[in-house]
Amino acid sequence: MRIVKVVVSLTFGGYDALLSAVTLAGFIEEMQRVSPVWEKTEKTGKV
Repeated sequence: MRIVKVVVSLTFGGYDALLSAVTLAGFIEEMQRVSPVWEKTEKTGKV
């Protein structure tokens, strides 16, 4: 969630929109990488 706050502050802080888009894309990529681990944890109860 910290990354989302950074994106919001970049957007409203007057920084370049491209920088915000790159940060957001990195956050989405990270979430996609974490997703399979989360599903495995949900099903087995283990990490």
